Amino acid sequence: MTPNAESLGIGIVSIRRIDDEHPRPTSPSEYDDWGEFAPEARGMPIERWLIEVTHDGEVSAVGDMSAHAVWHGPTPGSRASNIGISLIDDWRGHGIGAVAQRLLAEELHADGVIRVEASTDVENIAEQRALARAGFALDGVLRGAQQRRDGQHDLQVWSHVSAGAPSSIIGLPTTDLDAIALARAYPWPADRAWLRAMMVLTLDGAVAGADGRSGSISSPFDQRVLAEARRLSDAILIGAGTLRAERYKPMKARDDAQVERASLGLAEAPVLAVLSGSLDLPWSDPLFAESARRPIVFTTAGHENADLEAAQAAADVVVLPGVRDVATECVEELHKRGLMRIVCEGGVRLLAGVAAAGLIDEVDLSLSPLLAAGGQVHVGPPVPSPVRYALVQTLQHDGFLFTRYLAEH
Repeated sequence: MTPNAESLGIGIVSIRRIDDEHPRPTSPSEYDDWGEFAPEARGMPIERWLIEVTHDGEVSAVGDMSAHAVWHGPTPGSRASNIGISLIDDWRGHGIGAVAQRLLAEELHADGVIRVEASTDVENIAEQRALARAGFALDGVLRGAQQRRDGQHDLQVWSHVSAGAPSSIIGLPTTDLDAIALARAYPWPADRAWLRAMMVLTLDGAVAGADGRSGSISSPFDQRVLAEARRLSDAILIGAGTLRAERYKPMKARDDAQVERASLGLAEAPVLAVLSGSLDLPWSDPLFAESARRPIVFTTAGHENADLEAAQAAADVVVLPGVRDVATECVEELHKRGLMRIVCEGGVRLLAGVAAAGLIDEVDLSLSPLLAAGGQVHVGPPVPSPVRYALVQTLQHDGFLFTRYLAEH
């Protein structure tokens, strides 16, 4: 197999240079609806590559890529290549983009280019996944960097650096990260269901401090990240043990968040959903009486009538059918209610359940710079086929490392 080709489940993916006259196999995308081109852009030197897939001797042109020079200084080693990619609709979602972009980065490195860049819209989750799988690292966000027909857009910038070049594991700087920048760092994909798992972990694997609460191993910035992850969600899903330990406050949204939520067609605030097998919950807590939306409690059959009635007086109680695993049934019930943006905050057993069911699209893991002597928490049997996640973002603040992973499925 040639260096610019790689085998994939659907066939052999290869790339080859083409000239400007070669037809471009592409499909329309919201991310390249440019409008009127600037005259300077029309004359910019651009190199092009065709992406092909060979299967059973048949060769299909499935997309194309481009590269143009970007200079970060006057010296030869300051020249980088910025690449772009476009795939035909029917060929998206097969991993072709990741393979093709990795092949192109390797070819450009072989030609002497030290730094290969790629920029993508902050909401283009599919391309972010592809770049992470291709071995690119997220460098940061360029605010208002790209104009398209509907206005200015923020871009993520990713890079693939040749072996031996200096690099850093730290992504976006966080010292001056304001509310707008933090919102850009934790976007929700549009028009699809999404489950975001949130957790904080110490260096030795503890999920709580000596007081049994996560707050004692957290930080003010970690709380800002948590608040942002929740801000435009539909539901916050937790286990009963987490509620009893953390004693959640009433779920309400700030006035400015309510305006943005309304513009997106979201309810005035997220709803809290609690999974409880025993219904042993702090029913007198203000959470149940003062939240903007009535909490939901998921449970199983077999409760005494008095316990069930007490729960129904404080929350919407859903008795799960018990046909499938409880995590899947909880999420399906939330989706039936139109609650598509879900933040799962634990505890560890609930997170293990949604992970085992393959329900997690995004993991936002805060690594706390503490040794809590808590040890690692093991719950349930290991998952036979663990889902791999792509690292798409790292932030750091006051010794804490904030990572964002996306499922590669």
